[in-house]
Amino acid sequence: KAPVSVKWKTETLKDSEGNAIKDALGIPYIYRVLDLPEEHKDLVEYEYIITVKDENGDDVEKKYTSLKELIDENGVDSSNPKRIKTQAKIKSDQETEYEIKDATGRGGAIEYTLGTPMSVVTVTVNRESNVYGESPTSEVAILTSDNTTFDPNLYTITLLKDGEKLGLLSEIDFGSLEAGEYTILIELTSDAADSYVLDKESITYTVEKKELEAPVLSISGVFNGENIRITELLTVGGKAYTEVYAEYIESGIIVSGGDYSNRDVGDYVATLELTNANYVWVKSGSEALLKYALREETSENISEAEISGNGSIATYDWRITPFVITSDMIGKEGEGGLTLKLPEWAMKLTEGEGARLQYRQTVYGSESSTEELSGAEGFAFEAGMTYYISLSLGGADANNFVFDNGTQTSERMEYAAPQSFFGNVLGFLGANWIWFVIGLGALLLLILLIILLKRHKKKKAERLKAEAEAREKEEAKREKKE
Repeated sequence: KAPVSVKWKTETLKDSEGNAIKDALGIPYIYRVLDLPEEHKDLVEYEYIITVKDENGDDVEKKYTSLKELIDENGVDSSNPKRIKTQAKIKSDQETEYEIKDATGRGGAIEYTLGTPMSVVTVTVNRESNVYGESPTSEVAILTSDNTTFDPNLYTITLLKDGEKLGLLSEIDFGSLEAGEYTILIELTSDAADSYVLDKESITYTVEKKELEAPVLSISGVFNGENIRITELLTVGGKAYTEVYAEYIESGIIVSGGDYSNRDVGDYVATLELTNANYVWVKSGSEALLKYALREETSENISEAEISGNGSIATYDWRITPFVITSDMIGKEGEGGLTLKLPEWAMKLTEGEGARLQYRQTVYGSESSTEELSGAEGFAFEAGMTYYISLSLGGADANNFVFDNGTQTSERMEYAAPQSFFGNVLGFLGANWIWFVIGLGALLLLILLIILLKRHKKKKAERLKAEAEAREKEEAKREKKE
């Protein structure tokens, strides 16, 4: 049933024309009525109860549906005030859908003295809520009468939860209160009850759940051979989720659930659950839809996190994408065709019998040929020939890898089979023969120059020797004549 909450207020009794009903001394009748929202006013009726003496002198209760009738039959006025009880009830035709909810534990009833001239005590509410864990210092309510502070010795203010008194408001540590709805009950002391009336006797007070910004998932995980946790991909305000909410995670307030940790490529659903009812997930103000792109290379909004109706569970659709083998990770230098040159962690998957990652070469004679030259083990590449090869992945982890075309089969790549040492020499000579001819010619010319130079030096030496001998002979002749 839908609740109709009890909050009493004071009103002046009026006739059908809206005029105040007064006693013989001109004093109006002040009575109590529920302070209800407009949509609830037609749901409630009142029963007015007064205790009287029967013919035997015993106390009996007499019930009325009209307060004016009670006043008239019992002579209630300022010279003859009476203690009465007002009982609020749901009308009989609405009882299956609504019920009275009285957080004060009084069952929708209130007792007061009718007919006594009363001074109104005004209750001014300063605050009606605080966030869980916070300890406000301002007063919840201030009581005044005739524009002066009402004597605190003439009233008490008590905090209630589900009808149970938790203590005087002045002794309550608001920071330790669990999230939820409370009732603040204001009661006049017996000394004040016959002279004063409160304009409101209860206040609904709420301890609001502490809002935690739901993490945002902006990227997908990429296969790396290890288990990937969604918690490693989440951020809060641009910072790592595990850093921002470390305290809540360690204390078990936030618990990961669903497919939150996985190794292989695929789509998964994970949850972050708040196990403490004092907290609630809220969507980020700056990233209101919590949308995220599942591939870094696209800006498409694939999905959004959903927050449960009570705010305790944030649900994420997330994805682990394949590791992309790019062209620079394919070696073309070996004698046996193309080879994979993956990161160390990935290469370990290619090792051993029944390797988790395997690959097969398909060899073609040209880039457009539809006829395979190979496919079987032991294909012999002819030295110096050019081939076109595509690689196909296999093994248990094949689906966790793709080539840069997005599939497990690469585009054809040109491969030049390396030659033997002798073949390399011949090839080198064949490619550079003109330089060898030029070099040989230069060498022969150098040798010829050296020979000519030597011959020239020899003839010169012989001539000088002959000239020296001739001079010696001339000198010898001169000496004989003398």
